[in-house]
Amino acid sequence: RLLFGHAGCSRGFARISGDNYSYINLEGGRSIVSLADGMGCGSTADEYSTRFIELLEHFLDAGFSEESALGLLNDTFADNDMSGIPVTIDMCSINEYEGKADFFKMGAVPPGQPFPQQRRAEIGVAIVASVPAGVISGSIIDHENVELKDGDYIIMMSDGVLDALPFYDKEKHMKELIEGIEERMPQAIAERILSEVYFYDEKIADDMTVLVTGIWRIRNGE
Repeated sequence: RLLFGHAGCSRGFARISGDNYSYINLEGGRSIVSLADGMGCGSTADEYSTRFIELLEHFLDAGFSEESALGLLNDTFADNDMSGIPVTIDMCSINEYEGKADFFKMGAVPPGQPFPQQRRAEIGVAIVASVPAGVISGSIIDHENVELKDGDYIIMMSDGVLDALPFYDKEKHMKELIEGIEERMPQAIAERILSEVYFYDEKIADDMTVLVTGIWRIRNGE
């Protein structure tokens, strides 16, 4: 059983954000959460990240694998000279029958910064090293597989969230922030993370998006 939560705001509380996200269910008990961040802010960044998300959903619905869909999109953006506004992508594919998650990343959260995943009191971190989509044709897509457990939370965020933290070790502070959250509903967790970040960046220097997916095992009789 999955529950999904979202919290976000645009740079300077503007009307348009360059971040876009998607939460879709596919055949075979797969749910896919994607977060696209158009580099920069405003309508142009929104246009590119929206286009990427829409095409990604189309390819996945058509039966492409996650990695094939991302690779095809990257080459399409690169071949059409869209590198001026590259798009970073974070995607999580959850197999609800097997209790596994595959993470795919292209430039999402710059190198050395984390993609946190909460598991009870333990926070796992995946580091990305690839370049954003559309910059280099055929660029490598980072991929990691994780076994899920009852009560896990998958937390995805755009780079504006981490960049707002005024600390040298941003990953460490974010992990500590997540560990201190007492809320259990994904929507409440997403809102809490964003409210904590507001404390350090009230002017909102960049678009911010937080996505939280909670995973619970369905037991007999439920």
